[in-house]
Amino acid sequence: MKENRSKTIIITAVVALHAFLIICIIQGCGTLSPLKRSEPEKKPEISKVPMPEPEPVKPEPAKEEIKIPTTPAVEEKEPSPVTTTRYVVRSGDTLAKIAKEYNLQVAEIVALNKIKDPNKIRAGQVILLPGNIKIKPASAKPSSGSHTGATKPSSAEGALAVSGGEEYVVKPGDSLSEIAKAHGTTVKALKEANALTTDKIIVGQKLKVPGRVA
Repeated sequence: MKENRSKTIIITAVVALHAFLIICIIQGCGTLSPLKRSEPEKKPEISKVPMPEPEPVKPEPAKEEIKIPTTPAVEEKEPSPVTTTRYVVRSGDTLAKIAKEYNLQVAEIVALNKIKDPNKIRAGQVILLPGNIKIKPASAKPSSGSHTGATKPSSAEGALAVSGGEEYVVKPGDSLSEIAKAHGTTVKALKEANALTTDKIIVGQKLKVPGRVA
């Protein structure tokens, strides 16, 4: 019994000693510098490259407006009116004869009067001649017949003798009253002899002049 008890005490002592040693070892390890813990790998720091500061935007200089000088509009001048002279076609007249008489061109007369056929003009027709022309008086052609009544005064130049009276070619500036006075008759007699309803007459017109009124 004593031996068993002794063994038990020894075993207990040995176990206790081992336990004490284990505890000391464990505590001793705690006092030692701890093992280096594995530190996480540090990622290489990415150096920040400084971004260049944007250059301040300079305002564009205002564009100068280029003023193109405008050409002033040319005023169209109205053509000055063409001076013309009225001419009454006489018996035997042609455009060629009239042009030669007044130093003109036939083409000028045709263009001014818009004549379609230069060969067709008639006595008494009024045409225009270019320019300020002094119209020559018509020359009187004496008839073979005999004159009746008294001798005509000089102002009645151009009158032709006809049966029962005279024939008179109207000249520029004439009027029925002047013709009647020059031939010793009346305006009424002239109008009746020529079947006139008005006092209007034209240059080159032929009038029958009755005999003198007593």
